[in-house]
Amino acid sequence: MAQSVLYTVENQIAMITLNRPEKLNTLSRELVVELTEALNRAKVDDEVRVVLLSANGKSFCAGGDLEMMSELSSESQALNWMQEASELTLNIRSHPKYVVCAVQGFAAGAGFSLALASDFIVAEATAKFTLSFAKVGLVPDLGLFGLLLERVPINLLKEWIAFSTVLSAEELHHKGIVNRVTTSELKETAYEFSECLVNGSPFSQSYTKSILNELVHQKLRQSVSVENGVQAMLLQTKDHKEGIQAFFEKRDPVFTGH
Repeated sequence: MAQSVLYTVENQIAMITLNRPEKLNTLSRELVVELTEALNRAKVDDEVRVVLLSANGKSFCAGGDLEMMSELSSESQALNWMQEASELTLNIRSHPKYVVCAVQGFAAGAGFSLALASDFIVAEATAKFTLSFAKVGLVPDLGLFGLLLERVPINLLKEWIAFSTVLSAEELHHKGIVNRVTTSELKETAYEFSECLVNGSPFSQSYTKSILNELVHQKLRQSVSVENGVQAMLLQTKDHKEGIQAFFEKRDPVFTGH
């Protein structure tokens, strides 16, 4: 069975690659475990100065694995899953080394969270960032509320969530959320961006990240805690099950508030 996450080190850059291209790199339990292990490995690897998070296939990460999540049969199971998955966001945000995220295709839901938790985002010009939770009767998770409230006005965020807005890389670059947009080969561009960071002072970079993140980290932890509880409850509703069924049947969902 192929690894869900690949890990290599080159020129002091830890290249962590999501490797479920056939599933658009959606978050499975295996991927969450392997990505956590890779991030932790980079933390203690003295050879590593920068982490480059990327993905194989057409899309960076299309969110959670809906088939797997539909099998969560109780609120406690759903809460356990949400807590496991959301630790990824906190792990990336608190990582002692800079994390560069390379995004192609879609960064949807949890994929959007992973990108935003990173320190820098390099995206293909055709990349899309989506918040489609409302279509399946859920709320943003993995820290998305907190991560986006750091960057955009609350009224705009409400609109994005309510209308399941699809955001282009160019739009997010204009808003200062994406650092670089490229029409060239994505991984090469992201690697070159990472190489520039490698030449910086490790202590200076680590403390700069730590100080800036400490100023906003408490709000993110609060966001994750609230999101996990609400999402665990919503995952058990009839509306969510209707949203998932409608998604697979390629039709509009009919929500009843149950």
